[in-house]
Formats: sequence, C-alpha cells, structure tokens
Amino acid sequence: MIYQLYLENPGLPYLDSRVLASYQEIKDRIVYKLVNTQANRAMLDYLPHMPFHDMSLVCYLLMEQREQGYVTALIHKDHVQAWKIREKELFLAALENTPRLLPPVIQPMSDVLRQLAKEALGENYQKETLDALLEEADKQRTEKQPVFPTLYVLSNPVGVNGAACMTYPHVIQNFAQQLRAAKQAKGRRLDAEEDQTIARTQHLLNILDDAPEFLETFDGELFGELVDKIIVESNERLRFCLINGLKLTENIERTVR
Repeated sequence: MIYQLYLENPGLPYLDSRVLASYQEIKDRIVYKLVNTQANRAMLDYLPHMPFHDMSLVCYLLMEQREQGYVTALIHKDHVQAWKIREKELFLAALENTPRLLPPVIQPMSDVLRQLAKEALGENYQKETLDALLEEADKQRTEKQPVFPTLYVLSNPVGVNGAACMTYPHVIQNFAQQLRAAKQAKGRRLDAEEDQTIARTQHLLNILDDAPEFLETFDGELFGELVDKIIVESNERLRFCLINGLKLTENIERTVR
C-alpha cells in the first residue's frame, strides 16, 4: 500500500530531518488549526494543544505550498521537548505566524459554490445553469424570509483548515464594520438617487403643466424635454426612458399591405 502511494505521488517533497531538529530554522513556519476535541481526544494526548470552546488548537508546520494545498507536518510533544522550548513559546509563534501565512478570505456563499462546482465538474461546468439555480434559490429564500442576510464563508486562500481564521484578532469585527459601512454608503447613495428622481419628476410635471392639454401634431421640442433616450428592444417594441428615470414600453403596430 505504501509503495503504491509512492508510485502514485512521485512529486512528494524531500524533507531534510536536520531542519526539524532546529527550532530556529522552522519557527517562522509554525501555524495552528482547529480540531474537534471530543473526536480527537486520543490524538491530543500526544500533541501540544490549547482549548477553544469545544475545539482545540494544535500546531503544525507549513513545509511546502502547492497548487492543491500545503505539505504539512503535525507537531508532537516530542518535538517540543527536542527543541527545548515551552509549549507557550510554540503557541506564541503559531499565533503570530498563522494570520500572516494563512490570511483570512471572506467570500459570499454563492461565490464559494461556484468555485466548488467548477472544480468538481471541470469541462462540464456551465456558468449560466449554476447562476440560474443560485438566483432561483435566492429568490425562494427571500420570499420565505425577506430579511434573511447574505451568507459568507470565512477561510484562507487555500481553503484548508479555514476554521482557524475565526480565532484571528478582530477579523469578524472588522468584516462586520466593513459590511455596516458599505450598507450605510449604499443607503446614502439610494437617498441621493431618490432625491434626484423626485427633483426630475417635479421638473417633468412642471413641463407637462406648461404644455397644452391636447396636441394636434407631434411636438419635437416637448418630446425632447420629456424623453432622455429611446431603446429599441426588438422590431416590435420600443422603450422610452423619461428624464426622471421612468421607463415606458410601447409596442409598434405595423400595417400589413
């Protein structure tokens, strides 16, 4: 079995054991991850660990970064003894290195699902189909609960052991502040657009008040004051965009000869 795995992975990196013997050589590559305490209780007997709610922080080495992820080595209590350091020093190094080597990445859930589908389906991935499915799912969700918030995923650039990111100092607080600031900016923009729409609508009404109640012929000057642009949607349909943002659709009636 081991020989078969070796044949299937000829690019496995060479690890110089002398590097592991020196704490100074590897201390800048020590990071941590979260594991379930109850499910890993036997393993934790051999590992330096720090409790975090119902999980535990354990340390490992980032030996090499690859396209599919990282080559890692779990740090045991024997390593700490061989390095002649205290566990506190180990965790201080990990707490400093992890946010730097594995910085937080926050993405909307829909973007993560698109990425996973693209990786899983390969050449069979169809962006339009997935977009339609996500749009329909979002529509059904908002119909059931209109104020349901957008879901986000917190992880790292590789998407491996990303749960550790929620322990980074201020990462969730900073993201909440960014969302709040973006929401406030959007509100101000919408208020400004609404004010402009009200002003343009009032201007449009003033033009209509000054215009004759009935027109016997086409008034090009009046038309130009009321209509911002015309969009030809098809050979049978036009859309008139008024100066206040209102859009009116008109079907074209053709005379058959």
